[in-house]
Amino acid sequence: RSAVTPGYPALLDYLNCYVFSRKEIWASFVRTRISIMVSSGLMVAGIGSGFVAEKLNLIQPNSILFLFQPHASQAVTELGTGSSLFGFILQHNLLTVFIMSVLTPLTIGVLNGFATLINGFSIGFLAGVFSDRIGFFACGILPHGIIEIPAFIFAVAFTMRIGATMINPVSGRWGANMKLAVGDYMRALVIIIPMFIIAAFIEGFITPNILKAC
Repeated sequence: RSAVTPGYPALLDYLNCYVFSRKEIWASFVRTRISIMVSSGLMVAGIGSGFVAEKLNLIQPNSILFLFQPHASQAVTELGTGSSLFGFILQHNLLTVFIMSVLTPLTIGVLNGFATLINGFSIGFLAGVFSDRIGFFACGILPHGIIEIPAFIFAVAFTMRIGATMINPVSGRWGANMKLAVGDYMRALVIIIPMFIIAAFIEGFITPNILKAC
């Protein structure tokens, strides 16, 4: 790659062509494919175990539902639907991404993987609770979840890759690999953050109306 002449326009051109281009962003996801598969596996395992746990009465429903009731109550009674709910959900999602980013150097991404299991478990458990009204459950989860869940999986995958790179003792390559892993995460956020924005918009404006129809 040729040297870039200093200056704000030149910097923007460089970022657009070499750092955040569609080719580079796609390459970031390709390089993180193993972590994405692991993160996806954790989510699926969590959903499956949550569903089984509810059906076998291994955990009382109240012990899981109390995690959602305060947030749900606040969203319904204080925020309602529309722009207020959209802002609340988006703030929550972006805060989650920020916390995962901060915790990655401290937990080498392990805690983020555990969070994926917990999220999946919660979804599976609720699916079990509403198994006799699976259509209603689908109406409440799928419209935004089809975007939000992959966004969460991607965010976790990239932080897990950073964590794995931190403990990978490749001689003479650690610094370069860390730079690449962090850079790929920054590039992935160009996709992940808009996904969370779209999911929050759907959850705030569209999902409530779909639930009323269900």
